[in-house]
Amino acid sequence: MSKGWNRVKIFMIAVLCALNLFLLYMIREQARESEYLPEVSVQQIVKLLEKDGITIKDGALSRKKATSSLYGGTMGASYYTDTASAVSGSAVSLSFPSPSGVVLSMENGDRCAFDGGFQIRYEAAGFSALLEEKGFFETDYTAAGINTMLSQLTAREERALTAAVESFLLRANGMTDRSAPYPVGYELLCLGKDDVSGLQVFICVQTVRGMRVANLCSAIAVLDGEVIGMSGEWCFAEIKTTYSAPLYDQIHILYSVKERILSEGDAAPKMITSMSLGYAVYYHADTEAFYMIPVWNITTDVGKTYLYNSLNGALYTD
Repeated sequence: MSKGWNRVKIFMIAVLCALNLFLLYMIREQARESEYLPEVSVQQIVKLLEKDGITIKDGALSRKKATSSLYGGTMGASYYTDTASAVSGSAVSLSFPSPSGVVLSMENGDRCAFDGGFQIRYEAAGFSALLEEKGFFETDYTAAGINTMLSQLTAREERALTAAVESFLLRANGMTDRSAPYPVGYELLCLGKDDVSGLQVFICVQTVRGMRVANLCSAIAVLDGEVIGMSGEWCFAEIKTTYSAPLYDQIHILYSVKERILSEGDAAPKMITSMSLGYAVYYHADTEAFYMIPVWNITTDVGKTYLYNSLNGALYTD
C-alpha cells in the first residue's frame, strides 16, 4: 500500500512539475509575443502594398514593437550668446542682427552666425577667407559622392582628427566625458581632406539614445588639429524633460506611406528599402521650447525619404 502510494505521489509531483514548466513557458511566450506585432497584421499590410505595386525589401519591416521617449528643453534668451562663447572659448564683443537671425563677433576674433533654431555657422579667426575659398559653407557634404572630391585620410590621421572634433563638441556642449549620462550624443564620419590647403572635413550627426536626429547634422572643418569651421544644425541646449507616450506602430505608418506614395504618380517609389525609428526636432511656435520627437524614417528605392511623427502618425517632412 505504501509503495503504491509513493509511486502515485511521485507521479503527481512529476505531473505538477511538468505543468509548472509548461505554464512558465506559456507565460514567457506570451510576454515575448506581446513585444511583437501580430504576424497576420504584418502579412496583411505587405500584401496590401504589393497590390498597389509597392514592395518592401527583405528585412526592412521588423515585427518588434517600437518604444521610445519624447525629450524636451528650452533654448532660452541667452542661448546664442552662450553657445557662441562655448564654441569659440571666448566672450562676445559685438552682436548685430542678420536677415534671419543674429551674428556674434567674439573677443578672440571668431565669428558665429545663427539663422534661427539650431542653425549655426562658425568661423575661427583668420580662416574666413580659406573657408569661403573652399566653399565650405555652400557645399552640401551629405550629398552622394561628395567624398570623392576629398583625399582619404590615413587611419592615424583620422584617429587624431576624430579626437580633435570630439573634444570640440564636448567642450561646446559643456561636457568632459562622452560617456556621461546624457541622452544626446553624436556620430562622426570623416570625409577626407583637401590636398592643397590641408583642410579636413567631418560630418557629424546628432543622436538621441543612439538614434539619429534627422535634421541635426553639421559639417566641421579641421586644420592642423584645430576646428576652424562649423556649418549646419546642432543642438547645444540642455535636455531637461522626458516624456513617455504610445507610438504609432509600423503597420499604421505604412498605411499612411502607401497613400502618400500613390499620390505621387509616375515618379513615386516602388520599393520601401528600410524603416527605422529615429528622432527629429520640433520647435514650439510660441515659446523657446523644443522637442526631440521620435519619428519613423522610411527610405525608398529612388532615394526619397519620408519622416512620420510616431506620436500622431503625421508626415513630418519629405
